[in-house]
Amino acid sequence: MRLPDLWDQLEPGVRIAFAKVILARQSTDDPSHREEARAAELALRARFIEQQGELLNAYYCRHCVAGCALTEGPGGSRALHTVLNRADTHLVVMETTCGTLAMQAMSALGSRSSTRPDLRMATDVVYAAMTRVLRAADEAAAGSPDADALAGTAGNQVTEAKHYVSKLVEREGGFTYFQGVLAGALITCGLATVLGLLTANLWPEVVSPAGLVGSLVFGALGAVTSVFQRISADGVALTFTPSRLRLICLGAVRPLVGATFGVVAYLGLVAGILGSTTATAGPTMAFGLAAITGFAAGFSERLATDVVQRAEAIGAVSTVRDPAAGG
Repeated sequence: MRLPDLWDQLEPGVRIAFAKVILARQSTDDPSHREEARAAELALRARFIEQQGELLNAYYCRHCVAGCALTEGPGGSRALHTVLNRADTHLVVMETTCGTLAMQAMSALGSRSSTRPDLRMATDVVYAAMTRVLRAADEAAAGSPDADALAGTAGNQVTEAKHYVSKLVEREGGFTYFQGVLAGALITCGLATVLGLLTANLWPEVVSPAGLVGSLVFGALGAVTSVFQRISADGVALTFTPSRLRLICLGAVRPLVGATFGVVAYLGLVAGILGSTTATAGPTMAFGLAAITGFAAGFSERLATDVVQRAEAIGAVSTVRDPAAGG
């Protein structure tokens, strides 16, 4: 046995890296142990498939230790395995980009059966780009004069793959985020109902229960409308790729924030910071003002921010005048 490092990988409990499959394949070039290397390659590949799932496609370089494989596990999950033992910085960066894109696609598109076709397309595009990178690395290792041109072509294809995957991830991210927003709106409406009942029983003469509930609910609806408008116009720009659950939780917070802004704006209206219309308005008109103010504050945070700034200004003036009044 001349290849103990490869055979040792077949021990129970050892997880096979695709790099070992590549090393075994390249060892077949040596006539002195070609048969043993071929047997080791077949055994390592079989164990690799057993651990990672079906081997959909694989690419091997001839002049350097490099290659990639695309596997599909149970439930349609996919993974891109890459190896590139080269010192070319630009090629290594492209390899890293391809690996990151494959993980992002799996994170965003691999959790639902309806997005599996998009996942397959995304990973196929990334795999194709990675093979371009590997071909450029192989030609550079062989000293080919076309290596630089191939590297440029690979860079263009990686850029296209990044654009394609990013669009798919943003589209799915927007859909998932909006699902969280709708869930948050339902939660907010439930909390508004409970708070309205408490207000009606405990503080009916201090705060109008109808106005409070109206500002809460319409503040949440304003937030939902704002998110929907932004997603329809620009999509959701993700600076990282959160899990589906985290993205839903982030979306669920948005109506709660909108409801909070709605209440702040409504209390500013009641306190006279935004005018004194509610002092003379009837119940129907007061509820309408609360709903409109809450919706506007939930839709745009500027109104609530303006209320807080005015309240701070009034508080600052009162603080300055109090000592003089007491003297």
